[in-house]
Amino acid sequence: MAANLPIVIDANSLATHLNQPQSNKSGDQENEVSIRLLDVRSAEEYAAGHIAGAHHLAPSAINRSEPPVGGLLPKAEDVQAWTSQLGITPNTPLVVYDAGKATAAARALWVLHTYGFQNVAWLNGGLSAWQAAGYGITTEAVAAPVPAKAAILTANPAMVLNNEALMSQFSQASSDNVQRLPIDARSAEEYAGTDKRSERGGHMPGAVHFDWRDMLAADGQLKPDDELRTALNTRDVSPESPTVVYCQTHQRSAMTYVVLKHLGFDDIAALDGAWSSWGNDPNTPIEQ
Repeated sequence: MAANLPIVIDANSLATHLNQPQSNKSGDQENEVSIRLLDVRSAEEYAAGHIAGAHHLAPSAINRSEPPVGGLLPKAEDVQAWTSQLGITPNTPLVVYDAGKATAAARALWVLHTYGFQNVAWLNGGLSAWQAAGYGITTEAVAAPVPAKAAILTANPAMVLNNEALMSQFSQASSDNVQRLPIDARSAEEYAGTDKRSERGGHMPGAVHFDWRDMLAADGQLKPDDELRTALNTRDVSPESPTVVYCQTHQRSAMTYVVLKHLGFDDIAALDGAWSSWGNDPNTPIEQ
């Protein structure tokens, strides 16, 4: 029976799912389990050592660029191609991980969620946390998966918004037009506009600032839930708040998405292209 995964999974829970004893340091056996592991680090990092049984996915597969805009949602046919090749269906239990203190795994989870793959977990702290918990890695190649029948994918329109859709929400809210609270995951300097990485600097009107790094403890794992909830409460962000998350190219803000989903938020959208789209559009309102 397929595992029903939480959105955030720790190393010990993952090892239990994989039936890998903590004393097994070698990591030289592929895990014969229903859970699929997806390593979204660079090819060089993957080759140097990965969790046994993990398949590699290049970070470029979860991004699309139309300069000067980056970090756009990849096209459906491209996601359809690599999920099919990796034997992943919308029902496949899937754990994504990166090195830790990184954003690629969170970005992969958001892309998969947006296209309807819901049984996906983010490894808390990434590979660093896995190794710190005493579990091994391997350099052995994993057997090629049996390709899955390609799913017909459609992005959930409630989860990814463009500039025009958001600009309309800065008008007076009504029963048909619920305003979304923007959450900016960039640095304080980017938020203020002193670190300008697009044609214009600043932030969305009314955006609250929550640097993605402040969501993590020193070891790269999420801070305790009560600390995260307190940090959100002090910013007047509640689970009832419809939100839109953004950074420069929706890499760092993908971490915000994971945290909010983990804490029980439901109505979370992302700005497609993030500030690289908003800040390069002369028609969007900004604050500094």
